[in-house]
Amino acid sequence: MTIYFLPLEPLEMRYTSQWYKWFKECKKFSDEKFIFIDGEQVKSQLNGTQFLDMNSTFIWKFEQLKNLFKKDLKINDTIFIPDGEFPGIEALKYLEKFKDLKLNIVQIWHAGTYDPYDLTYQNGLERYGSKLEEVWMDLADKIFVATDFHKELILTNRNVNEDKIVVTGLPADVNRLNKKYGDKKNRTGMLFTGRKSFEKGYDVIKKIFSNGHDIICSQDFNWHKEYYYKELSKREFVIAPSRQETFGYGVVEAMAMNVKPLVVDGLSFLDFVPAPFRVKSYSPEDYIEAKKRLEGKKYPRLYKFVEEYDYKKVLPKMLKEIQ
Repeated sequence: MTIYFLPLEPLEMRYTSQWYKWFKECKKFSDEKFIFIDGEQVKSQLNGTQFLDMNSTFIWKFEQLKNLFKKDLKINDTIFIPDGEFPGIEALKYLEKFKDLKLNIVQIWHAGTYDPYDLTYQNGLERYGSKLEEVWMDLADKIFVATDFHKELILTNRNVNEDKIVVTGLPADVNRLNKKYGDKKNRTGMLFTGRKSFEKGYDVIKKIFSNGHDIICSQDFNWHKEYYYKELSKREFVIAPSRQETFGYGVVEAMAMNVKPLVVDGLSFLDFVPAPFRVKSYSPEDYIEAKKRLEGKKYPRLYKFVEEYDYKKVLPKMLKEIQ
C-alpha cells in the first residue's frame, strides 16, 4: 500500500507549516510508502480575522488534485486528506468505478457548516455545505476528529456512519513546548490567541480590556511561530471565550507550557480543560472573577491534560487506524 498525503497549505501563521514537517516523519512510525502531493504555493493574504486566503487555498487544493490524478494509483492505496472540506475530491469515486479500483480514503475534519458559529455557516454556506459535507464524509473510509465534542457535533447535524469517525486528537508540539517553557517563572497578564471575530469571542475580550485588564492579542502582531511561543510562555493566562472550537490550538499549546487557561465551559474544552478553568458564561465579569480566583496559584502539571496531543503520539494513532 502507498499512502498519498495531500498536506494542508503550509502557512507560518497557522499550525499547517508544522504539520507539513511532522507528517514527513510518518516513515518513522510506519513501513508504508508515503508520497506527498503538493499544490501550487501562492502568497496568502491573512489578517487578524481570517484563517485562510480562499483564493490561494483553492489554487493549492486543485493543483494537488491535478497532481494526484497524474499518479498511477493502485488497489488499496490510501488517499490521506488532512482537510475533509476538499472540493473536487469526490472525483475519486468516479475514478474507482471506471478504473476498477478500491482506494482507502482517510480524512481529518476541522470544522464545517454543521456548526452555526463556523465562518462557513456565518457566511451563508450552510445550504451548500450540508449537502457537500455529507457527500465528502460518505466518500471516506475513516474520519479523524480532534475531540469527542467534535464527533458528537457532526453526528448530531449530519447523516454520517458513526463507525467511520475516530477521535484521535490533532498533532501539536506538546512535549517540546513543555520541556522548553513549562517551568518559566514570573508570568503575568493574559494572551488572546484567537481570531478577532465573534465566533472566537473577541467581543468579550474587548469588554474585559475596556474594564482595565491587560490582554495582549497575538493577532495584532506578525510573530514568527517560535517568538509567539516565547510570548505565550510569559503570560499567566491564555483566554478563549470561544463560541466555536473543535480543538483549540492556542489553549493546547498554552497548557503544554503550564499556562493557565480561561475558557468557556463547553465545546472541545470539555475534553481536556479541567473544570476550575472553565467559565460558565460569556459575561466579561465571570472571566474577570475566574482570573482573580486563579491568579498567583501554581498549576505545574497542566500539560498532563494535553500530552496525548503530542504529534509523536497522534500520528502513530492515525497510522494504526489506516493500517
